[in-house]
Amino acid sequence: MQKGKVSDERRKIIKTGAKTFMVAAAMTQFGGLMGTLDAAIPSSEEKADLIYINGKVYTVDDKKAWAEAFAVKNRRFIAVGTNKEMEKLRGKKTKMIDLKDHFVMPGLIDDHIHPDMGADNYLNVFIKTTDNWETIIQKIKDYRKNNPNKKWIFGSSIDWLLDDNGIIKNYNLPSNKSILDKIVDDRPVALWDQGAHAMLLNTKALEALNITEKTPNPAGGMLIKDKSGKLTGVIRETATTLVINALDNFSLADWTKKGMQPFLNELNSYGITALSDAYVVERNAQSFASLEKTGTLNLWINLYMATPLEFNREDKKKAQYDFIVNSAKYKTEQISPAGVKYLLDGAAAGKTAAMLKPFEGTDILAPLRYPKEKIETEMKKFAKMGYAMKSHAIGDRAIRILLDIYQELPKREKELAMNSIAHSVFPDPSDIARYEATNTVYEASPAIWFPTNAIPIIEADIGKERLSHAWPIKKMIENNTIVSYGSDWVVSQTPNPWPGIEGMITRQVPGGSKDAFVPDAAVDLPTALKIVTLNGAISMGISDKTGSIEKNKSADFIVLDKNPFDIDTYQIHNIKVLSTVFRGSEIYTLKR
Repeated sequence: MQKGKVSDERRKIIKTGAKTFMVAAAMTQFGGLMGTLDAAIPSSEEKADLIYINGKVYTVDDKKAWAEAFAVKNRRFIAVGTNKEMEKLRGKKTKMIDLKDHFVMPGLIDDHIHPDMGADNYLNVFIKTTDNWETIIQKIKDYRKNNPNKKWIFGSSIDWLLDDNGIIKNYNLPSNKSILDKIVDDRPVALWDQGAHAMLLNTKALEALNITEKTPNPAGGMLIKDKSGKLTGVIRETATTLVINALDNFSLADWTKKGMQPFLNELNSYGITALSDAYVVERNAQSFASLEKTGTLNLWINLYMATPLEFNREDKKKAQYDFIVNSAKYKTEQISPAGVKYLLDGAAAGKTAAMLKPFEGTDILAPLRYPKEKIETEMKKFAKMGYAMKSHAIGDRAIRILLDIYQELPKREKELAMNSIAHSVFPDPSDIARYEATNTVYEASPAIWFPTNAIPIIEADIGKERLSHAWPIKKMIENNTIVSYGSDWVVSQTPNPWPGIEGMITRQVPGGSKDAFVPDAAVDLPTALKIVTLNGAISMGISDKTGSIEKNKSADFIVLDKNPFDIDTYQIHNIKVLSTVFRGSEIYTLKR
């Protein structure tokens, strides 16, 4: 892979307007990165509040890809161009900020993430994919000791769980409740696995939920048993809502202050200024609303509310339906109740993805999470109310069913959020053209853009031929499909988008690896940057106000420590954000 260098033509654009401003003050901004300059120039209502100069500004605007300066007034960009051009907008009170030749680009957009699960990590047992079993044991014991009044011990994410006591690769231990019973035998324990479509429960958790060998599988869910008919402690799909309903949750105030706020701040540190919450219950909306009221919500947020079909209790179904139809009360300047979230199938690992042909060596096709007729009826109903659909689909059969339904839904207006298929891991090649034809966003996630320990599990389940169709991003782009980026954290290894950005370009492990995962699907750097910015804004229906550095858009941008066009591609995952600016205000500065 060659280094991503800036072309001579682009360098000429960057260097235009040779006349620069003289430093007139020693005040600093962005933690010492940018010097502030003030001068006695006549004021005017048309003058800028802020002018940024001497930058390598990648605008993600096809009309003007590169600039060296821009001006901000009333939280919006009012001009983008050269240092000399910005000088005309300089007034007596204008603050001049020297970018010191750093790379600047629009704020990043995560079109599929689970902030509530991120918040839960801050408050519960936070297990990293790199943790060994001894570390996990200690984390569980520490949590138990520090939270004596907590009934449930809950957390994420352990390595991929298997059926029939299969060995968990990272720990060389069986997927069985016994491994948790040895740690805690007097309180319920439930841990998500990496795919967030399965949990491992200890014996006390099964007892607390009244689950026995005779308990039937809930609709769309599985209580896994071994060959002898005994419960293993692994539960899948909608069965996990049994745990969610039983948890003794933190108060909304504590969850917001100690969980949601720190996690959203973490996202800002990666340069993220907009997100789609991809599984919203009313508590999420209430938390975002309270943060916005206090002026600490520093993101544009789309709410994709979980379909009532997700819930296995009638009171929960009704509460979620009422929340959806009355969600307009949460509509604000920054928060948009944009759509409804569906999960058609399960995960690529675990034989729960709905495939057109059986899994290798079996007759298993995997059922849909809920009946197709109910999905179609409900989607049409919500579409008439104006909601977009964001639907999880891994397998080629689930994807085809969604495309069939989407093609019957009313056309979405340009300024609205688009219908999308989340993850879209294994679209059948014959269905690729249907995304653009149905105006459907192909929302890709980086969980397996590069080789991971899930790949051998998935390959054993579906075979090399179908694995070779995974995440055909390049073909989607060539077919004029809008491709957006969604981390799907906590399913992915990190909410930090930079390893995923590198993975889109290399399809290798961050930093480079001997093996590449479907290398023919790789895209170039400009395409990857557009996917994580403007395309995300188009998908969310907010491209009129963010996603690129253009006149009249919100002043959302980030300053990086390295220019991705100048460094070795295999170093992109190491990029650090020096500063994140949202609506013209600096909301994050890298500590030095």
